[in-house]
Amino acid sequence: MADRIPLIVDVDDGNKLKELPIGDNLNLTGSGIIGAGNIQATSLTVAGVPYNPFSGAYADLTGTPTIPENTDDIVEGTKKYLTDERLQDGVAGFLVAGVGIILNYNDAAGTLTIEATGVGSGGGGGSTTLAGLTDTTLTAPAVDQILKYNGSAWVNNSIAYSEITGRPNFATIATTGSYNDLSNKPIIPIDLDDLTDVDTTTTPPTNGQVLKWLENKWAPADDITQGGSGLNADTLDGFDSSYFLDWTNTTNKPVYQVSDLDDTSISNPAGDQILKWTGLTWINATNEPDFSNVQNTPTTLAGYGITDSPTVLTDLGISDGSANGIFKTDGAGNFTFATSLSNLTLTSVASIGFASGATVNEFSTDTTLAGNSNTVVPTEAAVKAYVDSNIGGGVVDGLASRGTVETATASIANNVDANVTFTGHKAYALMSIQTSAAAWVRLYISSLARTADSTRGEGVDPSPDAGVIAEVLTSGAQTINFGPAVLGWNLANDTTIYAAVKNKSGGTATISTTLTLLKMEA
Repeated sequence: MADRIPLIVDVDDGNKLKELPIGDNLNLTGSGIIGAGNIQATSLTVAGVPYNPFSGAYADLTGTPTIPENTDDIVEGTKKYLTDERLQDGVAGFLVAGVGIILNYNDAAGTLTIEATGVGSGGGGGSTTLAGLTDTTLTAPAVDQILKYNGSAWVNNSIAYSEITGRPNFATIATTGSYNDLSNKPIIPIDLDDLTDVDTTTTPPTNGQVLKWLENKWAPADDITQGGSGLNADTLDGFDSSYFLDWTNTTNKPVYQVSDLDDTSISNPAGDQILKWTGLTWINATNEPDFSNVQNTPTTLAGYGITDSPTVLTDLGISDGSANGIFKTDGAGNFTFATSLSNLTLTSVASIGFASGATVNEFSTDTTLAGNSNTVVPTEAAVKAYVDSNIGGGVVDGLASRGTVETATASIANNVDANVTFTGHKAYALMSIQTSAAAWVRLYISSLARTADSTRGEGVDPSPDAGVIAEVLTSGAQTINFGPAVLGWNLANDTTIYAAVKNKSGGTATISTTLTLLKMEA
């Protein structure tokens, strides 16, 4: 797009629209320039401050200051350096001789002598030393110390920089004369590695190396004139000749082995081994491949060229046995026929059958004998568990023996009820109830009966049809015996005994309850 000259309103000529004459100013008072892609000007003044075009490089700046090397290069302004002489003069001007005190300041020697005249406000006979004054406390005076008033006495001390008045302000420009107090200082490199296009850190240089341009940076490398070991083919440019092009004249020629190839993995090679492809790489292996890796293998002995393959046992030197015999070995290479099984373990046999009767296909560990099958034989442990479960643990004179069942609540607070169950019998004679701590225990024929009775209070008798079998109120770890025994039963005709236990121990506790029962129904 060509350059354009903007239209303006010429207020001096009847507010006519005109092109801005070259050399005139464009008055944008109260306005601004927004979204300008580029402004070209030989100079620019903003708020009275001139700005010259600047590339951003320190080297392109004009009128750059001379960077001082030491304080001697910095000219003092109105802010003066703090020197020993100025400090001494300041202290001499700061101190005022009081009554009976004479100050003798020797500017040439830089000393201040304080003497007492012996005349005080109360008469003669005063102290002749500072230490003897009542309002002065001296502690190991050192050279160049002064007296400072701490609020109650004059003490010897040094002047801190923070106590000096009229200190220079470094907020906008350094006036101390120290380069370190300047802001926006340029970074002055102290060695080659400080330059952005030089890298001597990744590969530190060695003696005789030079800087070479490598990967967009100057980095240490061998110098061809010094016979460095890092030369490559590029450094031979200009030395083309039949000598350099003769392979026999090349020294340190590379020697490659099979193990140097990227797609091989050689480990402890042995004689007569071959390379074998694993699907990912070539490895060394025996020259006798696995039979499973051989392709197109024959399916018959004749296919392998074996013409004398055996067809019957007699071909193997084994004589035939009698009918219905079994073939067995003694483990020492001797084979015989037998008509009986001894020292033999049957594993995973589908079934066992005999000349007559049922065929057995399972040895069962079911302790309930629920299958009621003629093809299953229960184990001894399963039979014992079934008998124990159905006759209460044993039989004496044809009657079952008593037994105990136990359960426990979770940890419950005092006077809190917990519902629990026992695994007992369909019908039973209840002989006793034992608790591990003081508790109110109630037994029921069903869970519904227990729920319906949950609001009944202690000492209140249940109704005759409430389904309550028995209840006890113990005073601690106690056993309550029933005489005669109480007949209990389960409404659903199963072995669950429903109970409610209230903690009466006086504190949070876990209550264990034990019932002594006699089984009455199988």
